[in-house]
Parts: sequence; structure tokens; C-alpha cells
Amino acid sequence: MYDNIVYIGGNLERDGTNPSGHLFHDDVTVMLDKLHSLDPSYQTVIYNQREKLMDLYKSKTQDMVYLVVYYGSLPIPPGVNALRWETGYSDISWSQLHDIANTIPISIVSPVWNAKEQYIDLCAAHKTDPAIKNFYPYHNNLHYIQDFMYKDIDYNVDYDCDKLFICMNANSKFVRTMLMGKLSQANLLSHAHWSWLDTNSKGKDMPRIHNFDPTKVVVLSDDTLRNNTRVDGVKRLQPNGHYVGSVYNDAYIDVSVETYGQLEAINFTEKTWRPYWFGKPCMQLAPAGHYKLLWDWGFEPYDELFDYANMDHPNIGTRIKAITDNLIRLADKTKTEMDALVKTIETKIIHNHNTVKNLSLDHMPTDELKHLYERHIIPNDLFFGWPEHQKHIGDITI
Repeated sequence: MYDNIVYIGGNLERDGTNPSGHLFHDDVTVMLDKLHSLDPSYQTVIYNQREKLMDLYKSKTQDMVYLVVYYGSLPIPPGVNALRWETGYSDISWSQLHDIANTIPISIVSPVWNAKEQYIDLCAAHKTDPAIKNFYPYHNNLHYIQDFMYKDIDYNVDYDCDKLFICMNANSKFVRTMLMGKLSQANLLSHAHWSWLDTNSKGKDMPRIHNFDPTKVVVLSDDTLRNNTRVDGVKRLQPNGHYVGSVYNDAYIDVSVETYGQLEAINFTEKTWRPYWFGKPCMQLAPAGHYKLLWDWGFEPYDELFDYANMDHPNIGTRIKAITDNLIRLADKTKTEMDALVKTIETKIIHNHNTVKNLSLDHMPTDELKHLYERHIIPNDLFFGWPEHQKHIGDITI
């Protein structure tokens, strides 16, 4: 039934002894037990997926094959810095993908909303003839948030805050380091509740910008954190999923860096959805086109608070400056002044909460893919969530 659907980038072994995509969880028993109990037809899009793709390649099928990607959309092109490209692709290289796509028809279903445009640009840069037939974007993280993580959470507009903004960072990443360095250089961190957990221990690989030290762990009091041990024995301090502690309510603005896992690939995660759901004004440092998509989907900009003129600028340095300029302009305002500004956008905050809560998830190109997606078989953040949620893998109604 699902012979032409392949999940790429995080395949699981049938016996559950190598849950490599779940290293940040100390117990994945509930998830693995649930996966093993699924209808066998569902298991054909979960286990041994690289082998499945290679069998399709060898068969030279001319039926469209849909590669479903959990994170990113493409394997790393030759010569690209690995710090800027974190997408796993089941050990399939850029050249291998094109060998396959030149033999059998391939379309890619991924959470990257500008995947086609990025692919065309990358092919031109690397002198590769485009071979992928189509790209279809879908909401990955939002699916989990709407159905599980934030389902029963209402908005709360915060006033009388001690800090202008909050900026929370778990994994050390290049673009996050760039923003934090510039915030430090502009003397803005004193106006913030901020954290830097270095959960992935890559702070040592990051550049030192101004006096921001990416190797130094900074933890917020009144945040929700967990001391975890991965299945490989490595200890990690990490956020409690997408939840936040009471410190979140003591800042007027949520400033975050969206996932930059594939250069300028546009990807939406809880870093965008969280403030809209919780009712907090926000700015995300994100690839160009991020805000245009939000406005196209019906979100309303907080023009009374922010100047968005350069927030979608093609140059990342200009986008960072747009965020710091907005914060500099607001940094000297009193609580009374900030309360008044937030009050002017309260109607928009409520509108945006309702927008993210009801944003359409219906983007799958075939009925079979839609069936799998609605039942949480196509992997999303549910697979990396809590056992009480993972027991619903395969369910259509919660």
C-alpha cells in the first residue's frame, strides 16, 4: 500500500537496538513498543528505509517515489561546512541521491518551505543537473504541538515584566552564536533573561564574538530543565520539551533563532510557534522569507512594537541588525511604557494565538501520505516527545 513512500533521515532498526534518532532520551521503550505493535503496512514506512529506497532504485520503478524527510530536505552538497548543514539523509550522499533520481522519479516531502528554490540554487552552484521532480512542504513540529504539546495551553499576555526579552538556547549552533555575540556587543543581554545550555557540547566549535563565550553554560532560574542521560551514556542538561518555566512570563518579548539546519532553508519549529501560542510578542532570527510566509498564513505583524523592514532581508547580518535595532529602541522604555505598547497589540496577540492553534496541516500530495500523516505515522516531534504522547502513534483521534 505504501510501497512508494520512504522515510529518509532517521530510520529505526526493527529490533529497536539502535534508536539513533533518539539519543536525547533516556527511555524510548514506549515509542519502540508502539511502533512494533503497529499494523505491518505502517511499519513499511518506518523500518529499514534506506534498504527500501535502494530496492526501488534497483527495480527501476517508474512510479513516483516520495521521500519523506523529518528534518531538512537534502543531503549535504559537496564543500558545504557541516556546521551549517545538519540534515541526516540515511547515509545517502548528494551524488547518490542524484544517481537515484536520474533512474527513478523522486519527489521530496519535507518541512522546508523553500526547498525547491534552495535546490535549484544549490544545483546551479554545484553544477548538478536538477533531478528531483517535485518538492512538497509540510508542517512537522506544528503537528505535534497542535495535537499534543500545547493542546491544552491557553495564551497569557504578560505585563509588568522585569526584563525586555527572553532568549533561550539549548544546542550550540553557529547562527545562535552570531546573534548572542551581537546582542552582547550591543549591551542588550543585561535587558534579557537568557540561557546557553550547550546541550550538544559544540560550544567549543563556535566563534567567539565580542565577550560572549559559547563554551560557558548559562542556566535560567525558574526554567524547566532536565538532567538527562542519552542512550549512549552521555549526560545532558536540556529543556523540558517545548515547555517553559515561570521565567518566561517575566519578559515582554520572545527572541529566538529558528532552526538553521540547512543553510537558508525555511523551517518552522516551536521557536516560532511557542510565543504565538503562549501570547508573547516575538522576533525570530530566521532565513529570508520566514515572515512573508507567516503573514501569508494569516498571522498579523506587531508593527506597533517592531520594525520588520529588514527582518526578511537576504543578508543574515542585516537580519541580525534588524533584531538588535528593535531591541535597542525599546531597551530604555519603562515598564509603564512597555505595558502600554503591549496593550495596543493585545487583539493581535489573541488573533495570532488562534491562528497558530488552527493553522491548516493539510499539505500532503497524496491520499496515502495524508493518511499516514493524520495518524502520526510519518515521523514528527511526537517521536521525540513524552511516553504519554507516544502511545498515540498510529491514532487519528486523540
